[in-house]
Amino acid sequence: LSAPCVQFCYEIAGPHDIVALFDCESMSAFNDAADEILTSSPTVRRYETHFVKREVKFAPFVGLNEAS
Repeated sequence: LSAPCVQFCYEIAGPHDIVALFDCESMSAFNDAADEILTSSPTVRRYETHFVKREVKFAPFVGLNEAS
């Protein structure tokens, strides 16, 4: 919860327990963060990583109508 490089973290249903988005400036920074956050935790037995190759769309905003 306190790691600034973790942009979001969700507990999910299915074959995985948690999905988290890390925003790091380099692979070295990611490896350091993963070691500090994930491998140091006794509750994490394994983790998988997936990397963004190319941004296709980024529009995480939901427009809200103002009530009159």
